[in-house]
Formats: sequence, structure tokens, C-alpha cells
Amino acid sequence: RDAALHGNGSSGYITLANIFFRPVLMLIGLFLGYVVYAALAWLISRTFMIAAGSGLMNGWIVSNIIGLAVFMCVFTAFHMAASTYAFRMISLVPHHVLSWANMRPANRVDMD
Repeated sequence: RDAALHGNGSSGYITLANIFFRPVLMLIGLFLGYVVYAALAWLISRTFMIAAGSGLMNGWIVSNIIGLAVFMCVFTAFHMAASTYAFRMISLVPHHVLSWANMRPANRVDMD
């Protein structure tokens, strides 16, 4: 390697690329997260309509109330998990795109 007095400048270029490209890639990850969450929310809604229709069709009033409460809790938990996994793309897209470009991306603290 032929490093001059100033040293190797590649780490500076990588830092500048992280500074300039990471916000744009985070916005792309946000919009991809919206699309993925919309698809998952549609799938969860359709699946639970079918499940609730068949599960609550021939029950008594008490079992239907309990079953409805259980279905609502599971429905909410599925939506919370789907939103967590879909909007994780905000930090995953910049991390992986920069690593595909053979740059060492800055590690994020709460990415997992």
C-alpha cells in the first residue's frame, strides 16, 4: 500500500457515505416497512375473519364473549409483532445496503 503522509482515506470516505446515504436508506426502509405492514395487516385481518367466523358460529353467549376476548388479544398481539418486524426495516435496509457496497456500516444499538 502506498499511503502518503495523510494516511489512507478510505475510512473517511466510508464515514461520509454513512452520513449521506444512511438517512436516504432509512426513508426507503420506512416506506418498505409501510408496504410490508399493510400486506401483513391485510393477511392477519382476512385470516382472523375466517377463524372468528368459524370459531364463534355455534357457541353460547358466554363462550362467544370469552372467545371474542381471546381472538381480540391474539389479533392485537399479531398486529404488534407484525409492526415490530415490518418497521425494523428502517434500520436493516441501511445496514445491509452499506454492507453490500463493501462498506463497514455503523453498528446500531437496538437493531435486533
